[in-house]
Amino acid sequence: MLKDEKGFQAVSTALLLGAIGLAGSCATGKAHPLRPPTHSSMLVSIENLDEGRIRVRRAGRKQLIDLARDISGCTGRTYDHTVNEEYEASVGFEIVDETEKAPYTYVVLLASAPPNCNVQGQCGAGGPDTTLIWLKLTRDLSLAGKQAFAIDDCRANRHAKVAREDDSEDGYVETQAKDLTWNGDTLQIEFEEGDETSIRRLVYDRRDPEIGFQQVPSGKQP
Repeated sequence: MLKDEKGFQAVSTALLLGAIGLAGSCATGKAHPLRPPTHSSMLVSIENLDEGRIRVRRAGRKQLIDLARDISGCTGRTYDHTVNEEYEASVGFEIVDETEKAPYTYVVLLASAPPNCNVQGQCGAGGPDTTLIWLKLTRDLSLAGKQAFAIDDCRANRHAKVAREDDSEDGYVETQAKDLTWNGDTLQIEFEEGDETSIRRLVYDRRDPEIGFQQVPSGKQP
């Protein structure tokens, strides 16, 4: 009987340790490191914590930044009232650029999120909204400035004019960082809004990152 009790205790201990290990992996499993931009060095490392939050790290320092209110689309949970089901909204981040100009580090991110929390509502079945986010960070990673502009916004009927690959089974396309157009050190994104006849351009110059995003007229479609 004692042998059986020892065996039961050993199995219980193993299960407990396994559960603790699984809990630890789940607790840290939501931190998804972002890849560095292809054309510049990695000045800070960034992790996606989901629900519109990121963690920035550098030289032993770390800072959590909540960008949920700046992102166009649903950053919480999506739902389908026809079947009474909820789903975790997937908020994605990509690093577009990192530039350092003492004493600040400037980061440009591209965030994507479902356009609508109600999948049966307006824009619910379309492609994701995408938002460009400009962050100005101090040496200790405190947030000294922030800008956000949605280049794909279903509710505003705004769409970025970029060359994208249609690899979606549903027929919609998603703007990714690799699709954005750079002219040397200048990021230039044309977008349509409203009646789709007026075209505007969003510009970011990494040689003067302090300015952030600027909107300039681009012209009209032929």
